[in-house]
Amino acid sequence: MMNFSRLLFTFFIVLNELVFSLAQAETGTITVHGAVASSGCSVSGATDVDIGLGDVHDTDLPSVGSTWGQSAEYDITLSCSAGARVTISFAGDNDPDYGDNTVLENTGTASGVSTQLIDLHGGANSPIAMGSSWTVTSSSGASETIPLAARYIRTGTVGVGTVLSSATYTMNYE
Repeated sequence: MMNFSRLLFTFFIVLNELVFSLAQAETGTITVHGAVASSGCSVSGATDVDIGLGDVHDTDLPSVGSTWGQSAEYDITLSCSAGARVTISFAGDNDPDYGDNTVLENTGTASGVSTQLIDLHGGANSPIAMGSSWTVTSSSGASETIPLAARYIRTGTVGVGTVLSSATYTMNYE
């Protein structure tokens, strides 16, 4: 009888362990979430810029290559992620008669006069060559400002009329 009681006791202990382990076996779900954010930039404000240079007189541009009437500074402002690496490049048709990739083609009615875009970043104040690019980085995650201007340049014999030039800029993010 002792063996039977011991066997019965052992059976109940094993059964008890089994029942409790089944009763405590609950499942749950662990959800992990996040997002992958672009390490780029977006242009803040308008992406297109219209620059009025005002009137220029032929006497303001005495010789081929002379410049006049630099516009006020205008900015392309970028809102960037920390560590973003941004390259800006410029493209535009060059004046076919002048032979300098910093001089944009004048599609207006004036002759012998065209325009240049000017890089003011870091106090450069230098004409921007079409087809050129440079890297703007934002290690702090703040906004970046690319300051630019425009000006007239004499390219030949001056004839009255309108001056109209355009260029495009492209931002590439890495």
